[in-house]
Amino acid sequence: MRTFHVLLIATVLTLNATAQNEVDALRMSQTGVYGTSRYVAMGGAFGALGGDLSAVTANPAGLGVYRGSEFSFTTVVFLESTKALHYGTDDRGNKFNVNFGNIGIVLARMQEKSHQTGWVATQLAFTYNKINNFNNRTHLIGFNPNSSLLNHYLLDAQGTYQSDLETYNPFGAGLAWQTYLLNPADSIDSSSYTSVVNSGGMEQSKVTTRKGGVNEVAVSVAANYSNRLYIGASLGFPIVRYTETSVYREEDVNDTIAYVNYFTLEDEFSTSGTGVNIKIGVIYRAANWIRIGAALHTPTFFALSDEFKTVMNASYDSIPAWSVSSDREYEASSPAGSYDYRIISPLRVMGNIAFVIGKQGLLSADYEWIDYSTSSLNSPSFSYSNSNKEIANKYKGNGILKVGTEWRFLPFIFRGGYTLYGTPFKTSTQKGVRSSYSLGFGIREDVLSLDIAYVFSQTQGEYYLYSSDLVDATTISSSSHQLMTTLAVRF
Repeated sequence: MRTFHVLLIATVLTLNATAQNEVDALRMSQTGVYGTSRYVAMGGAFGALGGDLSAVTANPAGLGVYRGSEFSFTTVVFLESTKALHYGTDDRGNKFNVNFGNIGIVLARMQEKSHQTGWVATQLAFTYNKINNFNNRTHLIGFNPNSSLLNHYLLDAQGTYQSDLETYNPFGAGLAWQTYLLNPADSIDSSSYTSVVNSGGMEQSKVTTRKGGVNEVAVSVAANYSNRLYIGASLGFPIVRYTETSVYREEDVNDTIAYVNYFTLEDEFSTSGTGVNIKIGVIYRAANWIRIGAALHTPTFFALSDEFKTVMNASYDSIPAWSVSSDREYEASSPAGSYDYRIISPLRVMGNIAFVIGKQGLLSADYEWIDYSTSSLNSPSFSYSNSNKEIANKYKGNGILKVGTEWRFLPFIFRGGYTLYGTPFKTSTQKGVRSSYSLGFGIREDVLSLDIAYVFSQTQGEYYLYSSDLVDATTISSSSHQLMTTLAVRF
């Protein structure tokens, strides 16, 4: 195996910084509908309603509706199935987990006469709400007759001298060089290379497992003026935990490629950190049958830390021509990479409306606008100008539509909702589009209430194993099922 040189710290930091890109910015900019069963069952359309602890994630003015104190917590059972279509071959992956969707308490202080004008009540809430779920498992497999990952590494390596190649890209082309997947084109030109796979003909497969999510701890305050105007503000602290492991493999299943049997690339990647944001909102009860709301979310300022490592293995049916040993199996590992950086997610603006139908029913709708192209990465020690240009070039602004309904036949309550997320991508009207359908049932007594919700979600998109100039897009479609239960106690 070729010698791996020890990297200077400055070089490692420069190389690792390239691991953060527009994909990370989008991951930290997107949210989902999570929280209490009541909130989720109505598709998150609570901006003009309030009276639910998860409403603070949309419009904190909703706390002003509370006339008494309440504690609630929510458990979630999650199952997702993902289908990948790669060069005409389908494969599926499944992911299952159990987690918390919400836990929180609101303390309400009422004036002695709640019908009086002026400031009728104030509320203080402490909440822990899930705002994004990263759990996912993807399998893809297909025979690629046109290209190999090594073609991508070959283009990257050309022009770099052999003595520098291992340190130039120790997470990619450098590993292929050490395992004899890339070799000198001749003995004279030390910066020109060839690949053991020149024009495809390998079966490609990849298994990727993602875990974690974003959970937000928030401190919120609200007030009720004359039972007409409700205002609120929230200080949120998102907590990020994300891990991704993947195993990529190319295999000569038809025995048409000289020397090589297969090679694998194993990646381990994790992100952790925290953020901070402010949400402000207002709800106005224009009449007993209609409520109007609006909210503004500042950008979230994330301070994140990445850790990553890559291992490459190669197997040959005969000794590689350039090898200095008699081995047929080779392994090379990257250094353990780590890097600290910041992401600023986009501003969010939303409008809300709700119609109250007597004492039994209500209809509610929220519309939220996010310009994903305004997110950015930055670090004191590295310029993310190229990544930020990619963000501006690839992403655009789009909306999230949430609609929900609730019907009460006390002590029983029935709910339904729908959520549609527009695509954040400029180049496609469908890539990245998400939608979810929800149903819920509740039993409400004076002190206790039990709510159950079911959510079915779908999303679709495209994924490239490496450079889009070399490989066809893999079509990814997934569906998920969530069953959640919330217990609330009023006091």
